[in-house]
Amino acid sequence: DNLVRETKNTYPELSQRLSNAHKSAQRFRTFLKDFISDPKDAAKPGSYSVRKLVEDAIDLVSDLQRQLLDTHGIAIEFPQSADCQVYCSKLFRQHLYNLLDNALFWLAKNRGVFGEDHGAVVVKIDFPTYSESGPSTNLNERCRVTVRDNGPGVAAEVLKELREFPLNYSNRRQEGGSGYGLWVLRQYADTIGAWIDLDSSPGEFFEVTILLDVFHDKIHRQKKWGKGW
Repeated sequence: DNLVRETKNTYPELSQRLSNAHKSAQRFRTFLKDFISDPKDAAKPGSYSVRKLVEDAIDLVSDLQRQLLDTHGIAIEFPQSADCQVYCSKLFRQHLYNLLDNALFWLAKNRGVFGEDHGAVVVKIDFPTYSESGPSTNLNERCRVTVRDNGPGVAAEVLKELREFPLNYSNRRQEGGSGYGLWVLRQYADTIGAWIDLDSSPGEFFEVTILLDVFHDKIHRQKKWGKGW
């Protein structure tokens, strides 16, 4: 904090780089806390409240990006919704955080495109319905989490490439983007049987949709360590 403050006027570029490093350290410290408190449980899939995971991710990004939110008048909206237990791990919260953080970046960078409107990220939870019915229909229930921003979006050719979830592809390369975010999210989704889709319209929105299994003990029974698990 002292270095950022002391270099702000004399070395603004250095000050900004120090500020970015400080934010990264804060994010890492918060994320690491989960592993330190319970290292076995952090990545272990199980039954989790989807609303609690979303709320935790929003609280985390709001805390770490408060200055950006206030400076650019960006809102994170999370309409009240039903809750359920989904099959995932605590890591899902961090992936949600990454999606929110990325949305805030593009909203702030393209603040001028909104005119008098406010930039906003909207997170929704709902439960898609299917026409199929049968004795095991309740075992195939899904919970849908969408993260949608009203930022610049991407062109059709870029969206097509992003839907392939390529490794090391980033539109934030000049700002230090790694290109790992969506790729890692896809890898994570594959491990828990989730499904990811992307949608966008240039100048209007960018949206990430995640379908998670509603937890059922019959099909998501906890695996136990040891012989024969």
